[in-house]
Amino acid sequence: GMGMGSASGTGSGVGPRSARSLSAQGPRPGRGGSGRGGGSDKQLRSSSSTSKLGGGVDNGGAGTGGAGELASLRQQWGYVEMLLRKPVATQSDLTELAEGVQRGQHFTEALKRDAARLGMRRGALSRAVLPFDEQTSTLDQANVAARRTALAPEAQALLSKGAMSSKQLSTLTAEATALRGFMRVKIADDADLDQAESALGDLDRFLSDLNDTARRNGVASFGLLQQVAS
Repeated sequence: GMGMGSASGTGSGVGPRSARSLSAQGPRPGRGGSGRGGGSDKQLRSSSSTSKLGGGVDNGGAGTGGAGELASLRQQWGYVEMLLRKPVATQSDLTELAEGVQRGQHFTEALKRDAARLGMRRGALSRAVLPFDEQTSTLDQANVAARRTALAPEAQALLSKGAMSSKQLSTLTAEATALRGFMRVKIADDADLDQAESALGDLDRFLSDLNDTARRNGVASFGLLQQVAS
């Protein structure tokens, strides 16, 4: 199997640098709806820093790192797995997840820039580009069949004023749809977007730690994930 060196490390650009850029923005709010307390951020960050333990390679099996590394990855996975809409069952799924995280981070950063430029709240701009109605259920928002065909009035106004090009708008719409399609997050207001950004950072750190641990121990990242998830 192919390691994540090409999947999430260099191929997708998902790595420690992008994770640091998110965590450098300061304290993040606790996730009221995630089923865990606000302290989970701190636990995940501490587990991320302790996952680089230099355990020996177990040559009798698939070759995992030390017990401390495995336990740390399991702690992270226990949380981030709940964020995903579908299981990571193959190497291809893992590669797709890394690409989705990168794309999601690009969306949240682009939304910040565009909202600041337009003098809008991020949530208002996000609602304008979302390809579904406010009344659409959370589950249906991730369903292609539920997407509206006409642009929202707010999006039409942005185009008519020349505030955004149709290409800029369609890019944001595609990225918003992709984010809602693979993660259990809402992006309808600023608080939602803060939580989505935090969740993307947690996923990014997990993928980076998984990739680093697999590379140090000479195993494929997906093989290591199977042990972490078992």
